Amino acid sequence: MTLSQNELLDTVIDQAKNIVEEGLENTAEMHIPYLDRQRSEKAVIGCIQMGNLTLLNELLQSGPEFQQNPHIGTLSQNHIKQLQYLGVIAVTLASRGAINGGVPESIALALSDSYIQQIEHIVQDDQLESFYKEVFLSFCGIVHNHDTETLSLPVRQCCDYMLQHLYTKVTLAELSQVCHLSPNYISDLFRKELGMGAIQYFHIQKLKLVVYFLMNTSLKVAEISAHLNYCSQSKLTQQFKEIYGVTPAQYRAAHKEKWIA
Repeated sequence: MTLSQNELLDTVIDQAKNIVEEGLENTAEMHIPYLDRQRSEKAVIGCIQMGNLTLLNELLQSGPEFQQNPHIGTLSQNHIKQLQYLGVIAVTLASRGAINGGVPESIALALSDSYIQQIEHIVQDDQLESFYKEVFLSFCGIVHNHDTETLSLPVRQCCDYMLQHLYTKVTLAELSQVCHLSPNYISDLFRKELGMGAIQYFHIQKLKLVVYFLMNTSLKVAEISAHLNYCSQSKLTQQFKEIYGVTPAQYRAAHKEKWIA
């Protein structure tokens, strides 16, 4: 049975809302020093592109730039129109992040159209702030769902658990409790479906988060190491170099022009 575009959109929105409601309990309690408003907007796109709801929720609560309306100049002398234009910008940023994260353009644009139709109802500042959060989290949820939809249920459960616990350490014994399978069977499933063991997958996701912090914050490598609960900075550096070929400091220096204006 082929779904109509509206039915497909409704299904995607429902999936995104379910993911958003389930996955936001384990945010780390630490202020993240994002570099400035422009870089913070890029950081939002990065969160959406990764489909990392926990990190996005942390970012949205991390500083005053997401407690107030962004100052990007006057788009209209009419305050209501100004708010609505800012809403369009939020949808555009979120849909771009979702498409970059691998979501089919037709799905991202369909959700974008749905949100743009809601913008005419934004008439107050607090409505805009709520709209921002709903849009960003929904698009992030769609990326997350798209990344895992082809995986078996036990692997999806383990992936979700690991993404929610990137600030801690995860063991096969914990994953065994999550999906009620033996550690060996979980490892076999991960190798079959993702081409690597479960713990290797976890380490790679943590290193992606290291890259994110290197590119979008002013955290020092030692602070990133502590924030992500590595046993030492040297251990982080060793694992990072194995995957990316350079140390975290060298990676940041090589990409400096991408995050410093």
